[in-house]
Amino acid sequence: MLVDKAAEEKIVRSLRRAHEERDVEPALSLYAEHAEVRVFDHTNQPDCVRVFKGKAQIAEYLGHLYGQEMTQRVGAALHDVVSGEARISFNDTSVSEDGRRRLSAQSYEVYAGETVYQTNVEAS
Repeated sequence: MLVDKAAEEKIVRSLRRAHEERDVEPALSLYAEHAEVRVFDHTNQPDCVRVFKGKAQIAEYLGHLYGQEMTQRVGAALHDVVSGEARISFNDTSVSEDGRRRLSAQSYEVYAGETVYQTNVEAS
């Protein structure tokens, strides 16, 4: 559970930077070894959610996501990110080079300073 507000803000800043710079390593460093990411989108409906377990699978997912030529933005300002009680939530928008837009609502559960569960609901 996040107790230290400074540690919480550091995680939020790191998440923002990793997403907006599309940098896998800083993002991956925020996950626990046993972390799990669940992705719901038009292909992966609630009855067949896509799940990435452990850092190796999460690295693959982030590599694919960040490897696309797009501009990503986490909210408009740092205060657009909601955090507290061991949870961090924000909306992430992206625009690809060909103009396709994507919105992702992301929720992170954090324990001992590391993400243990993440849920993304994506629309494009």
